[in-house]
Amino acid sequence: MNADPERLPTRDRILIVEDQPELAEVLDYQLQAQGFATLVAGSGLQACRLAGRENPDLILLDILLPDLDGWEVCRLIRARGDEKIGSVPIVMLTALGSMPDRLRGLEIGADAFIAKPYSIREVVLTARRLITRRRQENSLTDEVLRLRDLSRHETAIQDILCHELRNQLLILRGFSGLLGKSGRDSEEENRTCINAIARSSQTLGNLAESLLLLRRCENEGLSLPVDHPDVSPLLQETVALYRPFADQKRVGLELDCPADLQPSKLNGLGLRLVVANLVENAIKYSPPGSKVNVQATMEDEETLQIVVEDDGPGVPEQQRERIFQRFVRGPGHDATIPGSGLGLYIARSLAQSMGGNIAYRPVEPHCIRFAATFHGQP
Repeated sequence: MNADPERLPTRDRILIVEDQPELAEVLDYQLQAQGFATLVAGSGLQACRLAGRENPDLILLDILLPDLDGWEVCRLIRARGDEKIGSVPIVMLTALGSMPDRLRGLEIGADAFIAKPYSIREVVLTARRLITRRRQENSLTDEVLRLRDLSRHETAIQDILCHELRNQLLILRGFSGLLGKSGRDSEEENRTCINAIARSSQTLGNLAESLLLLRRCENEGLSLPVDHPDVSPLLQETVALYRPFADQKRVGLELDCPADLQPSKLNGLGLRLVVANLVENAIKYSPPGSKVNVQATMEDEETLQIVVEDDGPGVPEQQRERIFQRFVRGPGHDATIPGSGLGLYIARSLAQSMGGNIAYRPVEPHCIRFAATFHGQP
């Protein structure tokens, strides 16, 4: 009368541990009639195996069993490292009704006792009560974990915004410094500085709005809404913002981008932040006299690839995934190059939020390539 294990996940599952076949059969039949799925074990060893393999919602455990008795089975289950198995409700079915026996059961983790002979109604009511209680406890635990993850998530968002705020303030300071230099009489140069300051100020406004943008997507793993950005102008503006930084370091900055790039499933602000962090990272680690190349192509109708290539020092193979973690910086440069170790973390996190990813691809000993590929959000 044992239920088919393939069908057990659709109902609350009860493991019956009883060595007397006639009692096990009655319990099995009555519990199935009440809507439960059942498993039956005739010994303590079999009960431990089934509990570990099938993860029942409740165990009805006889105490007087062959091989391992009910006390030992209960102790072994409670000692399991797996929280789901170790916390399963256990109801002891026993003819041993003395207070010392009950206290012993409670000490090793039994949730309830039902004395033999028992009524099926008492067994069913006790099972439903304990299964409901466990489900509520699990729900509360999940909520606590969700709130903890949300707190970490909000901290990460704040780190992202502060990091980008610092970047834009550096750009503003650079252009305003150029404007303030004496002897500047070129209207065209002044206009270039003013336009760059205006673009950077707009980016700061976008960053303020991005906090609301990202919080709206907390439950979707930082998924960003699609707003169909015009990619070519967006890349041109973003790269232009970093030209003063590149010039200051005597690093060439080039962009190769067709004018008709416009993938349909991306977020403009997220894409801007991805490119900005990759470009800043490339300039930061490039030696004077080298070049940073930014290239954008459409791999197909939906897939955009942006490659940022530079002549930096490279990253050892064992470090190539770690550099995308928060607060991890390129090895050997922490003391000489300013930064917070958030740039690549930000770039990959936002790329993944738009259905893409970023990979480190060493081309040759002195050529580094970060390839951001966006397949578009579903």
